[in-house]
Amino acid sequence: MIGVGELSAVNAVAGAYSEQVPLVHIVGCPSTSLQRREAVLHHTLGNGDFHVFRDMQKPISYTQVYLDDPATAPAEIDRAVTDCYLHARPVYILLPSDMVPKNVSRTSICIERLLMG
Repeated sequence: MIGVGELSAVNAVAGAYSEQVPLVHIVGCPSTSLQRREAVLHHTLGNGDFHVFRDMQKPISYTQVYLDDPATAPAEIDRAVTDCYLHARPVYILLPSDMVPKNVSRTSICIERLLMG
């Protein structure tokens, strides 16, 4: 089955959105190179469109981030978690498999900033 995990999560995320429940939905996905080739894999509906699940999240999550650049990933994660906390809504973070081993610089951590004022 293609995308069965993300399709199953849609109802829970939509429910969290409607009830104003902060939720960080982190999804792993195929590598950026496979996505550029539009390979027919999981995380598509069998058509090579890797944007389909991100697009489904737009109306039911406050922020959607795609972590495809190690230089911007820390700031994008901070932005998503901050939005989740401040707006009490779900956020969606998509992490391609080839980005997992990448090194990133440590930037200010949003939760520390929020808790310390």
